[in-house]
Amino acid sequence: ALDATNTKFAKDDFDLTIPAPVFKAGSAVPAAKKAGTHTFKIIFEARDAVTLAIHNTNQLTKIVLCNVSYIQRRHPSWGYVGTIPNGDIKSFGVNMLEINETTAVDAGCGTIVDTITANYTCCHPHMETMHIYIEGNVPVPPPISSIIQNVSGVDDVHGEGATGQIFVTTGYPKCAFIVWLKLTLRLTSGAGRVSGSHIEDHIAFCKS
Repeated sequence: ALDATNTKFAKDDFDLTIPAPVFKAGSAVPAAKKAGTHTFKIIFEARDAVTLAIHNTNQLTKIVLCNVSYIQRRHPSWGYVGTIPNGDIKSFGVNMLEINETTAVDAGCGTIVDTITANYTCCHPHMETMHIYIEGNVPVPPPISSIIQNVSGVDDVHGEGATGQIFVTTGYPKCAFIVWLKLTLRLTSGAGRVSGSHIEDHIAFCKS
């Protein structure tokens, strides 16, 4: 939408840290905190400087503008420190990851045995790909340790527990690993990708 008071594009700001409890990975983003798709048509006119008669016109029939940001708290039970003073993080889109096996009460310092379940939430009106993978001393050949999903055309993808991304860790050595969630957004300046259109979150675990 346009801000009619000063004719500039209105910015969509959404805060997932209020109201309490803080929004966690694995849940769907509420409809009230999703950005819309702002599509415009631009019409160019060449007019006579005196009579103002139109001599020629052309138009860009479709241009999509996006000016959205989300405040989110990643790994709230771990006392995550983000990039703004209150410990939260602000980015173009929602990109949140948790390990299901370590989110229960008193389970945070436990180890992983046979499986790891990635709880995840990604949200933005112009998503492209979501990539979840495990980094570390993964055996070769590994079980499935990486999944890339095309998420174009949707504005919210999420999974938790049985609907999360499950990786089999049987055969992994006793070692520390990192689970990564990377979200790519279809944001360009017209001459290339916008800085910040690749959003990342990660969390570590130990294999027993």
